[in-house]
Amino acid sequence: EGSVIPFNTTITQVNVALPFTFHYRIFNSLFADIGIGAQYVAGLIGEDVNGATNSFTEAIEDRIHGSVHCGLSYVVSDWVDIGVKYNMGLGSVLKTYLTDIDGNTIAEQKSSNRYLQLAVIIRH
Repeated sequence: EGSVIPFNTTITQVNVALPFTFHYRIFNSLFADIGIGAQYVAGLIGEDVNGATNSFTEAIEDRIHGSVHCGLSYVVSDWVDIGVKYNMGLGSVLKTYLTDIDGNTIAEQKSSNRYLQLAVIIRH
């Protein structure tokens, strides 16, 4: 069932995220950020070692899932913040299976959505 993704494939995931963040002043211009979010996985593209690309979007089991995030931001001016945030998806985006030569499943791996985000934020 689903797509077969070759072992030597590099995967690129495209997400649309809607975060809800609490912005708490630690001191002066330094803020702690913590929150939750909803993410939609818009696409999953694989590129093999020969440069050929394929879409594996149809193999995504759950395209909408929740996330939690935390980070720090620093107010540079009245108009600009810079920050770093770690985001952890709460659902499994893609399941991959290791099979033997007869097609029997030996192991299952679930891939989640985790990333570090660097941001320049325009304030109003």
